Amino acid sequence: MLITRMDAAYLTFFIIIAAFVALSHAAAAENRPTSLFTLEGYEVVHSFVKVLNDTKHHIYVFEPKKTAKFPSTMTRYFYAPALFLDVRELSVRHNPFNNKWELHMPVVMWNPAYEEYIRERLSKHSSAPKFLLSILPLESVRMAPMQLPPPLQQVDRWQSYGNQAQTVIFRLYCNDERTCKEAVETIRGAAGAQALDFKAQFLLDGETVTEKVTLLKTERS
Repeated sequence: MLITRMDAAYLTFFIIIAAFVALSHAAAAENRPTSLFTLEGYEVVHSFVKVLNDTKHHIYVFEPKKTAKFPSTMTRYFYAPALFLDVRELSVRHNPFNNKWELHMPVVMWNPAYEEYIRERLSKHSSAPKFLLSILPLESVRMAPMQLPPPLQQVDRWQSYGNQAQTVIFRLYCNDERTCKEAVETIRGAAGAQALDFKAQFLLDGETVTEKVTLLKTERS
């Protein structure tokens, strides 16, 4: 079949457009921020909703892909951090090393009761008769409020999480002690809000994950 010069021009045009679209999609995929829910080594296999303080709290359970790190001898599940802000334990400290006042915000990553609740739900919904369960093996974590009043400054620092502690203390700098104490009362009240929006970054398997997260305000008994 003969291809005219006009046909050849149209064909070349469409090839160029197709190549441009493919490159655009590849670039977009490369620049797309990694999420906990799109990690290559893990897959969300269960999700539960638990109502706490009249607020829906979503719990996500992951299963790692079978690798040398996670052999297939027994089913293993990991859950995302709980991220509860323990408002009763908010505190104001003076840092003698830099002479700055700090607002300490304790964030509960997990606790035995939280893990046991997930274990009970999995026992009813998982096909595995036996399984191992723990929080995601995060290496480091960094967190800051989405909206930060001018008197407060973020302490932009990664914190190691290799020990998988139940609670991680995040810090904000204040101009003075009074500013810190006012911030504590604001966070505890927050116009009746039950949760606060934060930006969290996690380091998992050498990959940085960025999430907008909601810290549910709790009062640990």
